[in-house]
Amino acid sequence: MTPVATTFFFYFLAILAVSSALATVVQKNPVHSALALIVTLLAIAGLYLMLYAPFIAGVQIVLYAGGIMVLFLFVIMLVTSSKRPTRNDSTSNGQWH
Repeated sequence: MTPVATTFFFYFLAILAVSSALATVVQKNPVHSALALIVTLLAIAGLYLMLYAPFIAGVQIVLYAGGIMVLFLFVIMLVTSSKRPTRNDSTSNGQWH
């Protein structure tokens, strides 16, 4: 008799990884795209755990989902904040705030 839970978790993680990978590509907002990519990386780490590769799963979570995605989000936030309109001198009337 084969265990049912293993098959269920495999299909759940596979569908989660594929759907969040598609969401990464389809999203128009870059922050939402980066968050969907984090979900993809976590689902792949779960698949590594099912393959009895805990070191690779840990590296996947700590290095990619933890470190590199934080860097991506920082750069995205930095780039989008520079696109905001700056205050014009005519609106402030030369007064200090």
